[in-house]
Amino acid sequence: MIQHQHYPEFIHLEQCNFVDYPPGGTLSFSRQIRKSFGSKVALAGIVTDNTPCGTWIEKEIEGTRHSFFGIGRISPKSKKPVIPLRIQTYFFLKRSLSKLSRINTGRIFTSTPQFMLTLDRKNWESICFCFAGTGNAVALSRYPLLRCFGNYYEKTLFKSLRRNADCILASADKNSINKTIKRSGGRLEGKVIHTFPTRYDDQVFYHQNRDECRLRLGLPLNSVIISVNGRLSWVKGWPFIIQTLKVFMESYPDAKVIFIGDGEDRQVIESKHSDMIEKKSIIITGQISPEKVNEFLGASDIIMVGSYEEGWSMAMVEALACGKPILSTHISGSEDMVLPGKNGEILTDRDPQKAAEAIKRILKQKNASAKSIELSKLYRLDSLTNDLKKLWVMPPDGTRDASS
Repeated sequence: MIQHQHYPEFIHLEQCNFVDYPPGGTLSFSRQIRKSFGSKVALAGIVTDNTPCGTWIEKEIEGTRHSFFGIGRISPKSKKPVIPLRIQTYFFLKRSLSKLSRINTGRIFTSTPQFMLTLDRKNWESICFCFAGTGNAVALSRYPLLRCFGNYYEKTLFKSLRRNADCILASADKNSINKTIKRSGGRLEGKVIHTFPTRYDDQVFYHQNRDECRLRLGLPLNSVIISVNGRLSWVKGWPFIIQTLKVFMESYPDAKVIFIGDGEDRQVIESKHSDMIEKKSIIITGQISPEKVNEFLGASDIIMVGSYEEGWSMAMVEALACGKPILSTHISGSEDMVLPGKNGEILTDRDPQKAAEAIKRILKQKNASAKSIELSKLYRLDSLTNDLKKLWVMPPDGTRDASS
């Protein structure tokens, strides 16, 4: 059993390396857990470097030492692996479970759904699961064949949650949670699912002067800039966003959309819209640091979210922190974060003409920045630790029972 100067409060088990792979909301949330709990949380996830796998070690991540367990190694170079990452990591964990438990805590926290399919409550003191979003992740997969198993996967997940999870959270609003319980066909009846909104780090995301950000980034001062923050994937609605830009450019020909991030659909966008990229009407930043993301958000006039499904959108929370108005499709959390007429608008359908008109109205909203900043105070990272401990009661020192 690994020796510790202290006992970890719980294991944070996730499909990421807790530093930079794979980019997206899961990684961002995991980094927040790590920052909030520091060395008091043990980490278990994938490895993308020469870190040993299959054994508990001490590993320093961004200046903090953690007990760390690598469940398996992934090459970060492949943007779309032949075998989906969720399937690879499912089998990584399945073969690692006996070694994973060799640590002085019997508590485990995860927001990776396929990991719940391998965990058995009999082997753990407590399991907490957090829905990153309440949509069916497999049914929305970028792998068409995998989508066929969406219904079976979700039914199996609901059964596992009923049997094994004694605390269930969701980065989603109450309406989305109620729909999920109903969709479970009785499998989650009687289970309490707590709303657990996404947070932001106010040391990283904060309001900056728009023109100063543009000057640093080499962006024009007079163009309308619409930014989209997140993974480049069809489920995030990039075709709808680009169609909206085209309509909007009929009135504002110098307007731009900046896609902040990277993803599996980047080459598709670059191929289909090479003319707009060449004219810099569309800009794709690629994967950049959170600090750089903050700068691009600061340079923007509006943040647009065109997703089909979302949890409590990290992109929207970060937009609020930067004092930006938001144009969003009707997704989980949108009604809490966007007050129509005050700091943005919520779209009732995916009509590019209506969306373009909404952008024009948002540009005229007064005090939108102040309203977004005011709302952002509800989602500061410094509340995460206490909020999690209130919902998932932890022993004072995180120790396992002596008989474990």
